[in-house]
Amino acid sequence: MDNVILQFGYLPWSGYRINDVYVYTGALTLINSSPTLSNCTFKDVNYGIYAFASSNPTIENCQFQNSVYNSNINVCFCKPNFSGNTFTNSGVTALGICSEHLPTSGTISKRNVAGYDNITYALMGDLYINSGTNVTVDPSVVIKIMG
Repeated sequence: MDNVILQFGYLPWSGYRINDVYVYTGALTLINSSPTLSNCTFKDVNYGIYAFASSNPTIENCQFQNSVYNSNINVCFCKPNFSGNTFTNSGVTALGICSEHLPTSGTISKRNVAGYDNITYALMGDLYINSGTNVTVDPSVVIKIMG
């Protein structure tokens, strides 16, 4: 997607279930999808992007304006590639971690996004770590619990 405006995505707590996990939706919701998003504007939305499962999008030179919650919300182990993005007037300036059941082990990594070095993560709901699954949090990563 290039030069697209996604505006007025105010669906209150909308979503659906996948494998007993409730998946919330953003202005753009990605499930096992890794598109390139460039020069896009996400404006007046609850959440900008919701990336779920093995989604690893490239998000470059996008503007996130007037987000009610966070500009970009993603699950723990998605690996978006960010460059040249801006966040303006976000309710929560952080990358989100949604409520889910983690089926595989992985790492919550330090990320630099929209001019924020080591941007904070916001835990937006309950995170269930399945038996036999390990979660590593890289040193200096900050996770705030929202409630």
